[in-house]
Amino acid sequence: QAEDGIRHLVRSRGLGDVYKRQELAELLREQLGLHLDIPAEGITADVVDGPLGQAQIEPDTRDTLRRLFTASDAASYAASQSTAELRASLADLEQVIHELN
Repeated sequence: QAEDGIRHLVRSRGLGDVYKRQELAELLREQLGLHLDIPAEGITADVVDGPLGQAQIEPDTRDTLRRLFTASDAASYAASQSTAELRASLADLEQVIHELN
């Protein structure tokens, strides 16, 4: 299901980058919530470095997750990501999903 969401975002034409960034953040939280068996709502980068994240997520994956949360937060507040940065974030998200599963 997550892979379908990523493919949808990559192939979507006519959807603005703001919408895609919101969807990316939602997918990130959903997948992290599923992996850690916690509600997706309210998941932040702090969860990644908390006891649950440290126990269940590999260090390299935690680094990628932190980077994704930082990019997502920056884009939410300042719409600062370019389309190229958004595509890189989508690639990172796809990698993280495979590592979490």
